[in-house]
Amino acid sequence: RYVANESRIDRWMAAISMWVSSPFYGVGLGCYPDLHYQHVYYARSFEAEQHMGAHNLYLEILAELGIIGLFAFLLLIVAFLIETRRIYRLGVDSPEIRAFSLGLEGMMLVYLVHVLVNNLGPSDKIDICFWTLCGLAPSVRCGLQWLLIQNKQKGASP
Repeated sequence: RYVANESRIDRWMAAISMWVSSPFYGVGLGCYPDLHYQHVYYARSFEAEQHMGAHNLYLEILAELGIIGLFAFLLLIVAFLIETRRIYRLGVDSPEIRAFSLGLEGMMLVYLVHVLVNNLGPSDKIDICFWTLCGLAPSVRCGLQWLLIQNKQKGASP
């Protein structure tokens, strides 16, 4: 009987209960910690009285923002991956650029796996890193495309 597992299951079940109560729009951004008590699954849980997240970002998004919010989050991840693939293709003659693209994807993959069982997001500590990572892909891709255009106009090879 490991208390952390008990607490996670309790928080996951509370998130599912919140989602079921409002499946399309959720209960409201940031409301999970305050509404957890109304949806508590295991009343004797070790962390039942602490204001924490759902220990699963996907379930927390479902609870707070519903199907629409989860769909928007997944669209963001797909857009990120499209951008990193564009960077990879632009780096056809540059192993460094291709490695950078794969590194960005690796960082995102680590984040997406970790938030399955941890209480990282949403919080200011991880959101800064997450949004910076999301913003790096399109900004680097735009910069690379600009350089390629400049090189073509000068007649140089990329």
